[in-house]
Amino acid sequence: GVMRRWRWWLLLCVCLAGLLGGGSRPGQAQSDVPWVTPFTPQRVLWVAPQGTGPGTLAEPASLAYVVKSARPGDLVWLLPGTYAGGEALYMLRDGTAEAPIVYRACPAAHVVLDGGVAFASAYTWFWGLDMTNVTDPGEVVGFIQTPDGPVKGGSALVNVKVPGTRLINNVVHDAVQSQSGIGGWDGGPGQVYYGNIVYGNGQNPETDRAPHGTYTQNNYAADGYKYFVHNIILDHAALCGEKCYNFHAHTQGAGTVSGYYLFQNVMANGRLAIGGANANLSPSDHHVVLQNYFYDMGKIQLGFRKPWQGLFAENYVARNSSATLTIWGAGETAFTPPGATIVRDNTFVYQDNWHYLDLYSMTTTGLLGSAPLRPGDLIDDNYYGEDVRVKYWVAEQTLSLKSLAAWTAQSQQDGNVLGFDGHSVVGPNPTASVVFALPNAYEPGRGHLAIYNWAGAAETLVDLAPILPPGSAFGLYDPQNLFGEPVLTGTFDGEPLAVPTPAEFQSYVVLPAVPDQAHVCDPDYARPGLAGYLVWPLLALAGSAVWAVARWLGGRG
Repeated sequence: GVMRRWRWWLLLCVCLAGLLGGGSRPGQAQSDVPWVTPFTPQRVLWVAPQGTGPGTLAEPASLAYVVKSARPGDLVWLLPGTYAGGEALYMLRDGTAEAPIVYRACPAAHVVLDGGVAFASAYTWFWGLDMTNVTDPGEVVGFIQTPDGPVKGGSALVNVKVPGTRLINNVVHDAVQSQSGIGGWDGGPGQVYYGNIVYGNGQNPETDRAPHGTYTQNNYAADGYKYFVHNIILDHAALCGEKCYNFHAHTQGAGTVSGYYLFQNVMANGRLAIGGANANLSPSDHHVVLQNYFYDMGKIQLGFRKPWQGLFAENYVARNSSATLTIWGAGETAFTPPGATIVRDNTFVYQDNWHYLDLYSMTTTGLLGSAPLRPGDLIDDNYYGEDVRVKYWVAEQTLSLKSLAAWTAQSQQDGNVLGFDGHSVVGPNPTASVVFALPNAYEPGRGHLAIYNWAGAAETLVDLAPILPPGSAFGLYDPQNLFGEPVLTGTFDGEPLAVPTPAEFQSYVVLPAVPDQAHVCDPDYARPGLAGYLVWPLLALAGSAVWAVARWLGGRG
């Protein structure tokens, strides 16, 4: 009808704006996506664990020397081996937005950073590194050297508190004694966490502090979005149950939790929370959670004792106990709400006891469940497997709504113009397997797979075309054994590939075949930088991003 045609005209305008360099919005054209930017090095250096030279490939330097002498535009290739923690991992030299300092593992090399890393330098990138504790799994070895002497590396194995830091395609795992894996804190704009594999952090957790895969805070008003894109985060609930989160954007003190952009992440076996009860009463707003793939999370929690505002769309959520959403209610006086909350085009299947949502409505100064609904918030066009149960705390009511129709009618009665989920669908849980193949925008031929093996098959057919062009040799790897032997190798011939699926949910990393060792970190191989090989993965990811906007604006049709 007229409304649908209007939506598609709006979509056309959005796409044109993105192609012409217009403003940022979810699913924008890849040429404008801020988490991917070309980099052409101005100087190339090589380092080795026992390096003592000037930084050439023939005579590599030590990492400690380069950390003290690096300058904007440097590309530092790390040769294979283990680099111990200490002064070398206290990053001091600033890059710039146009010329970052990039520390990157040599292609196909296993480069281990043993101990903590603290970023005190702006616009520094770490790429392709194995970041862990290997010296002694029973004690913290992640100390950092400061002008006042050595101190512990903080509450996370990798601590980020400065502008322009990028963690790209690293593995962050097995932090010890209640350390989280990644600590992404306030401290400036332009932080990007892309393509990382995060698991098993917080070994031997203390009883008074729970570690997380990622623990983070952000202030959108000061720093804009903090980007978490294309990461795999796994199994932190295995360490200490519900206390340990895969992703924990949270504060109960003076911090702020606003402006998180989560896109095409894969998460399993560990909770996700975005929200906090911060002392300044500010809400948790300007969030985008788009096209992520969740399994057995326990709970997805958006908002915590303060209202949450943002977009939660195109996500695939399976085997969850529930999602908790604390939205802005009508009658806010302390803040000007930045916009509507939109929960749209998500798939919720195989939920525990058909219980999908805990909904709270409140203002920043009111109590949980005290406020009526705002008229313009939108929860619609979602798919629910089998049935819907909603626990509902709105307008000083506590209700258990046991059908989609009851949920729609009650939310309309309490102030929402359309009523929630009026066009959503309740249907059967899937019995055919569902596969998502996600290309990596920084490295051609690399990508992630998320396989929901609803068929219970020993093998599942997977189309690798979004990741690999035909004729590409590849290896398929367990994310928690990325530097070990591949699960499967072959050459992609353009046909679906039978991939082992021993469990109901399986994630994999696709990597291109190991390059000829004669060319690893050869100067002619290294010098072109990134600009020459970002094009086709960007185009592949652009297609999925524009498709996401189309479904968001146009509905399922």
